[in-house]
Amino acid sequence: FLTLLIAACGEKPRTALDNPRELVVLTRPGVVTYAIDGSRGTSGFDSDLVRMLATGLGLKLRIVVAANDEDIQKRLKNNEAHLAAAWQVPLEDAQIRAGNAYFESSNTVVTHEALLPIGDIAQLANKTVYVVAGSRQEKTIRNAAQGPTPIPGLNVIAMSKRTELDLMEGVAKQYFESALVDSAVFDIGNNYYPDLQQSLQIGEKKPIVWLFAPGVTPELITKANDFLAKIEKNGEMARLRDRYFGHVARLTQ
Repeated sequence: FLTLLIAACGEKPRTALDNPRELVVLTRPGVVTYAIDGSRGTSGFDSDLVRMLATGLGLKLRIVVAANDEDIQKRLKNNEAHLAAAWQVPLEDAQIRAGNAYFESSNTVVTHEALLPIGDIAQLANKTVYVVAGSRQEKTIRNAAQGPTPIPGLNVIAMSKRTELDLMEGVAKQYFESALVDSAVFDIGNNYYPDLQQSLQIGEKKPIVWLFAPGVTPELITKANDFLAKIEKNGEMARLRDRYFGHVARLTQ
């Protein structure tokens, strides 16, 4: 199975990819990615999904927890893991390939329900938005602030060693004026903080994918895509989605 994991091309430095019995996966802390869940061990849609992949491939899973999205991309380019399962979107980087989408999500501004909702990006003028440092939400809001129509007075505060759920807690306790988080995180976090509201979607919905290291062969990506297609067809994916997001679907019915 080693040939499925590592591109064989002569002598090369040893990397995390070189163990033929192990699948090394990068993730980051978060309610949809990877969280320590007390006596139950770990939880997270992505960590559950990639655990199923490793089992299906007959490999031991080793999860490496990175600091944020930027850290994941840097480590992945260094071949420190086979893939990233961390609620990622496809990148404009030919070295980092994406698998097939298994979810779709967007960035949403979260505010307290005591405030009027923000209906237009121009309304962020002279407001403060909190983001996780090194996240794609930070990149998105900074690009929006400096875009064709700049947002005057927008103050973006990037928080290190914090998760999107931490930011939602800050907004719920009215320590923070607003936060930009992934819409899937909001869907789960709103259970804990029902006083919050989604005010504004920034950018279009994006596919959520696994990202693969440069040293991984196309065969592993094919195996991963086949796995996703299989569990989509046999209902396992639907059950996993229902476990994490079923409450949202039921509320909107």
